[in-house]
Amino acid sequence: MSYMQFSKIAGISQTSLNRIELGKQHLTLDRLEILLKNLNARLSDVFPDHF
Repeated sequence: MSYMQFSKIAGISQTSLNRIELGKQHLTLDRLEILLKNLNARLSDVFPDHF
């Protein structure tokens, strides 16, 4: 999957996705919820030791 495809599926602009990866932008809980929904994933998939 390309970076562009991932950003579209995730519902996040490529710029925002890059800034999140670089630690220049924080991922809010609202954005995380949208990201997980669009990727058909659960919070436990991201943080398996916590849920």
